[in-house]
Amino acid sequence: MEIVRVAGFAMTAAFAAAVIRRMRPEAGMGLALASGVMLLLVALSQVQIVADALRQLCDKAQLQPAYVRTLFKTVGICFLTDFAADVCRDVEETGLAQRVETVGRMLILAVAAPVLASLLGKLLELAP
Repeated sequence: MEIVRVAGFAMTAAFAAAVIRRMRPEAGMGLALASGVMLLLVALSQVQIVADALRQLCDKAQLQPAYVRTLFKTVGICFLTDFAADVCRDVEETGLAQRVETVGRMLILAVAAPVLASLLGKLLELAP
């Protein structure tokens, strides 16, 4: 199972980073950051599987491709925002982490705005 390898890698990297951080804080942080990037790459390797499954569902539901793209962009923004904010917190920059999260939320609203406008337009068409 993939999650067993991921969890094992993460725990090993966390332990190694904690030990190294005592001797050289910057090296420990670098190891933690590099490990996080490697884990993110593992997650990204699964995106195609999820994308194919969602495309099949959307085809069956006869959804427009623009909605599927918006969904993927939104999920991508969520994951990357969370990752960047966590890295900021790891280096004890909580203020910067909060700003990253705020920008992420605004980007999600910007990406979703056309879909929301389309939905509102459809609702207005149905209203008497």
